[in-house]
Amino acid sequence: MIANLMLYGLEQRHAPPRSALLSHRLDPGAHCFHSDVIFGAPSADCRGTGICKIVAHGMLPQGRTRQACRHSEALFTQGTGGKGVAMYLFRELLCINIYRNHLRDGVLTLNEPCPLPRSMVNYLKLEIHTLPPGKYPVELHQGYMRIFFS
Repeated sequence: MIANLMLYGLEQRHAPPRSALLSHRLDPGAHCFHSDVIFGAPSADCRGTGICKIVAHGMLPQGRTRQACRHSEALFTQGTGGKGVAMYLFRELLCINIYRNHLRDGVLTLNEPCPLPRSMVNYLKLEIHTLPPGKYPVELHQGYMRIFFS
């Protein structure tokens, strides 16, 4: 099943074992974009709530962001014929601060748009290029969460 799941990015050549363990939970035929999500508000230097930035996994600079517990690995898949995108977060990769500050009450609130990486848009054949502001329900599943943006 894992072999059927297409991951995009650096992990295609050097797949970390954790990525393979996470990806088996999704649809076996799904094309996924493996990324790092930095939580916060873009206008507040990634402080506050929302999603500040999405980058291809392995491209996040080491340092302050990782130490402050403001990022997590995620997988993205296409939704609704490219007019939306689903983000999958995995519980074992999230710190408690992300739960408390960003996923409170089962909702992720984006007060500002968040641009999607061009490589993600191209790979998943998305018609959207940014995550629009809004309130997005967090669907809880066994071991992971799904948030759909349209």
